[in-house]
Amino acid sequence: MQMTAFGKVYVTTKDKVFQPSNPFRHATELTRILRDYHSTDDVNLEKTILCLMTDGGPDHRVTYETVKTSLIQLFMQLDLDMLIAIRTAPNNSWVNPAERCMSLLNLCLQHCALDRKEIRPDFETKIRHKSSLNAIRNIAKVSPALKTAFGESMKPVIENVNDRFRRMKLKNVPFTVYKGISDEIIDDQLSIVPISTQGDADETVFNPTANSKDFRECKALQEFIKMHCSSTHYAFQIMKCREDPCRYCCINPWRTDEQRVEKLSFLPCPIPDESEQVYHSFEEASTLNLFSFNMTYYKTNFLEKKVDDSKRPSAKNSSDFDDFAVEFDRKNRDILKSQKIRDIIMCGECNKPRVIYSAKKLSDEQESLLNRMKEEGNFECGDSFPEDCGFTTKRCLSCTAEVEVNYYGASLRGIRVTCCIFCGNQDDLLVDTDPYIEKLYESFSVVRPICSTCRENGQEAKT
Repeated sequence: MQMTAFGKVYVTTKDKVFQPSNPFRHATELTRILRDYHSTDDVNLEKTILCLMTDGGPDHRVTYETVKTSLIQLFMQLDLDMLIAIRTAPNNSWVNPAERCMSLLNLCLQHCALDRKEIRPDFETKIRHKSSLNAIRNIAKVSPALKTAFGESMKPVIENVNDRFRRMKLKNVPFTVYKGISDEIIDDQLSIVPISTQGDADETVFNPTANSKDFRECKALQEFIKMHCSSTHYAFQIMKCREDPCRYCCINPWRTDEQRVEKLSFLPCPIPDESEQVYHSFEEASTLNLFSFNMTYYKTNFLEKKVDDSKRPSAKNSSDFDDFAVEFDRKNRDILKSQKIRDIIMCGECNKPRVIYSAKKLSDEQESLLNRMKEEGNFECGDSFPEDCGFTTKRCLSCTAEVEVNYYGASLRGIRVTCCIFCGNQDDLLVDTDPYIEKLYESFSVVRPICSTCRENGQEAKT
């Protein structure tokens, strides 16, 4: 199916060092755009249902609690009746129509030289040899004035880039350009989530620097997700209560026409046909959808079950690796050993740690390159690194593969975080005093970590 680019392009530019991308910044900046151009009262969205499609980077990975919370923030700030957020599968961002403006953005930056203003000599000296964003941020924690000075030095660069973007048009519609939003506004907009779910903003501290574990442990937030949301590997959907409205839905009733409300349901997961090679069309999948239009049926039949999205390609056990990957691991078998372990990198798709191997200790330049890759968060199991980088991972690995046994070796003791060998989960691990683990230690000296979920699913601990 051929599609042509359409719509209006909005671009936000910011300082990557002290205005880093995160789910809450994206939600707040999107709220600003939608209120400016698609709201009649400058608060609520004119349309009551919002559909989002993103490229699936770390800030849009809908399985992360931080991303879920940011989408709930967007849902509440715009008083939506339903929000559907989906991300593309790995290496398939090209199917997202919004990606089609990238060629124009790249075009307007051609032959453009960028150079920030110099800051105080002592600050320049401190950041001169820092090769990662986190290194500069850490300096600013000790010297807060650096953040302000660096922001001032970046203003001409941002204005230069914005000026070029303003000249661009898509179908004769000019681009609209914004500057990054302040941290104070992000904090303020996020505060609607604890207020709406708990009635007391101070009961739980919500802030953009919190991690997924913090939000996962917030009972009121998890209860809201349980009652209003559908979460799958590639989609996160939110809908107001239709029957027995909760506290939030009583204060913010449906704005959609009642007849349309009765026909609303969550998008179904892709369902393969009998051949397991082709997926049903959307219309066919909708008829097979386990989400009934009747919310009472949905609550009684779905809430206690996990959504079955196991038919996605990345969830299938795969040992059918291409010849290049097999040959690469065979040729480098002398490097892919515990003695050659140098570091770890997290898979952005399954969030499992993968071991970095190198024939020699990593140089400062190699460590800087690896740190930048970690910050980008785009590595996926089995990915290849540049040939001349001097380090690698195993290529014959998929997201369904267990965490490598080498990960638990002595080489990584200083940087390793204990996680389940099957799923990579760091929470809810069975402790040594658990009867099942104690019994294994009677026969074995080593028992690999396993979480309660994997154990309940029938997995046996590795020894």
